[in-house]
Amino acid sequence: DLKEANVMHQNQRISVSKLLVFTVAILFFAASGCDHDPIYGDNYGRRYTASEDFSFDLSVTEYLSLKVIGLNGDIEIIGDPQLTGQCLLSGEKQVESDSRGDALRELDYLQVKIVREASQLVIQTDQPESSRGREYTVNYVVRIPVNWTTEVELLNGNISISDMTNAVRATHSNGNITISNIEHDVVADLTNGNITLENINGNVETALVNGNISAEVILSDEEFCKLHVVNGSISLRIPVVTSAELSAGTTNGTIRLVNLLLENANFGEHSVTGMLNGGAGKIHLQTVNGSIVITGF
Repeated sequence: DLKEANVMHQNQRISVSKLLVFTVAILFFAASGCDHDPIYGDNYGRRYTASEDFSFDLSVTEYLSLKVIGLNGDIEIIGDPQLTGQCLLSGEKQVESDSRGDALRELDYLQVKIVREASQLVIQTDQPESSRGREYTVNYVVRIPVNWTTEVELLNGNISISDMTNAVRATHSNGNITISNIEHDVVADLTNGNITLENINGNVETALVNGNISAEVILSDEEFCKLHVVNGSISLRIPVVTSAELSAGTTNGTIRLVNLLLENANFGEHSVTGMLNGGAGKIHLQTVNGSIVITGF
């Protein structure tokens, strides 16, 4: 009996030892997994942001056009009369993650690509296809010669373009578009957000789904201004000497003219048509749910 008791006691000690080793192994692998797995960070529920500035001075004597393609972040483009054959690109990359180490590592996979095409300089964000819970952001500031054409595509963030003497186009999904001091044509397409145009001298065409449009436009003879929105209001400011055919309509809202003399005017319940100073150009404003105000200055 004593011999059997000793054997049982030894077996119990062996079992306890195996259990301890197994438990320690599980804890070790769990800790290792937490250290390297980008999803499970070092503090549940807490987010970490890693950032890195970038700056490029590009020789661009052979280019006349810029295209910037962003995903998440702000894009600012400025025409600089002091620049000839030079593009100054700067900004910041950011990665937000559940782990500080993972955020730092992922900065290497968030890239700013510069592609030199035939006559166009293309700058674009390159990031992993699968975010796995991370948030990638790149903010751009680009200074270019004033006579370049400019095109911007963005998914989330804000677009700002200013001080250009050539055509401007902005295509955006979520955020605001601000375009100012342009001596040429402007096209802006946006899904959600506001469009603000200031001191535009040229043809203007905008399309917006949800948000408001505020525009100050100076039209020469035979130029046009087309502002369309589905859910939102339109505010247009034009010089009192503007010569254009005017048509404005809304399904649910009001239309108001301030400090403008409309010839051959036709005022309907939700529409206004007529001519301003002979009607050389064209102004067409349309919204479904919202009001329209046209002001002369």
